[in-house]
Amino acid sequence: MIGYTQDHVVINVVQRLYIFSFLVFSIFVALGLVWLGEKIKRNKKLAVYVCIPLVVVLAVLNYPKVNKSDNHLLYNFTGNMLKSYPSGSILIVSGDTLSMGIDYHQMVEKQRQDVIVVDQEKMTYPWYCEQKREQEKTLDIPFKMYDGRNTPILKFVDANYDHHKIYVTGPRDPSLDKEFIMIGQGLLRVLIKMPANVDPNRLPANVIRIEEKKAENDIIWKNFELKDAVIGRYEPNSFEAEIVTIYAKARFNQGWAYDFNHRYDWAINEYEQAIKIDPAFPSPYKNLGIVYNGALGRKDKAVEYWETYLSMSPKDPEAQYLQQEVNNYRFGVKTK
Repeated sequence: MIGYTQDHVVINVVQRLYIFSFLVFSIFVALGLVWLGEKIKRNKKLAVYVCIPLVVVLAVLNYPKVNKSDNHLLYNFTGNMLKSYPSGSILIVSGDTLSMGIDYHQMVEKQRQDVIVVDQEKMTYPWYCEQKREQEKTLDIPFKMYDGRNTPILKFVDANYDHHKIYVTGPRDPSLDKEFIMIGQGLLRVLIKMPANVDPNRLPANVIRIEEKKAENDIIWKNFELKDAVIGRYEPNSFEAEIVTIYAKARFNQGWAYDFNHRYDWAINEYEQAIKIDPAFPSPYKNLGIVYNGALGRKDKAVEYWETYLSMSPKDPEAQYLQQEVNNYRFGVKTK
């Protein structure tokens, strides 16, 4: 399977269970053990002088690779998420990395049990919806199961929005885009209902209250435990590296919210923080270029960021336009 897939989701799931070597070498290991067993039956000294020392040597050589005793990344990540939001909040998450990590905090360590966590993927099973109804008496699940079409997540959000603050992470359900705007807050995005008959690009200031969101975000990040969120510490495409990138995406989402509300100084800081966390995450470079080019009139800075972005994302639908902007500017500099 590993040799025939480039799906990072599949690879990360397998890797997270630490069974790569068993998948690849299990047949050869079994054959080798059978052969070795026959040899040991005939010569007991082989076990004492060869096999046991060999096992010890292999264990010593491989222990640093498999030792996860100091890897607290997921624990801190899900802990950071839980402690960021007020009592009674609903966190709509997706995937076993988040839901199982949060389950450990809530079920084992009894932390933040006042926050309601709903796994969007598990909601596709009727048994899960029924279980959540029994566990969370204030939760309204208005369908037997979530399917993304006839029963979109919008129905769930509408049923609970007046009684709970609701925060979401991917995957996106497009049904929410009709009525809600998502503003980055901590590691998730808070849902804010848009007033009727209002252009979403011209929302009144009292709808988003961006100054309040900025103050809340600053407190959230100040209280985060981030010592393990170092991108170079983990193998590329590992689930740990993916978690570090999520921190960068969270900063980017906050930057977008500030950018959308014309607070460009705040936006620039968030985009730069995203790059600091994960320099290989391309989106902040593009948006920094847009801010410097449009809002601040700094074409020189914009071109620098766009050149970096294009080297990372050459297939972006807007790549041709951005490259033309870069070329026009570079040509103009040369002809001066």
